[in-house]
Amino acid sequence: MLAVIWVAKLLWRRYQQKQSKILAANWNFSDIDQMDGLAFEKFCGVLLKNLGCSQIRLTPTVGDYGIDVLAVTKSGRNIGLQCKRYRNQVGIRAIQEAYSGKAFYRLEEVYVVTNSHFTVAARKMALRNDVQLVDREKLLKWLKAAQRNAAKEIGK
Repeated sequence: MLAVIWVAKLLWRRYQQKQSKILAANWNFSDIDQMDGLAFEKFCGVLLKNLGCSQIRLTPTVGDYGIDVLAVTKSGRNIGLQCKRYRNQVGIRAIQEAYSGKAFYRLEEVYVVTNSHFTVAARKMALRNDVQLVDREKLLKWLKAAQRNAAKEIGK
């Protein structure tokens, strides 16, 4: 009986992975711009997975210490993302939150990811505090890379 349950879980996990790859292959900015904050965080997690990261998890929606998504890169680096799905520019507060989350979670790299852009002050603060910025253009590059990876996986 335990073997049947184990096989069922394994098959379900594979099905979910394939579904996330299919979903990733079809994303576009009009979908992203319509997401709420939590949906954008989940999107970023799936995006990281399709970029080759592992051990991806969302932090609690309240008391997240400035990090929304935690992951491990292909090279084994612990990273965190502060996700900001905004209509306007992202300011320094997001950089401050990511910086404090880096220490709290003992991360090697932190990113602030947005579907928008950053203010000049935010860019200056990020540079000074080693916080990586992913604006709309860089997010598009990540998205295209994830879609290429997803398409390869779906074709297997």
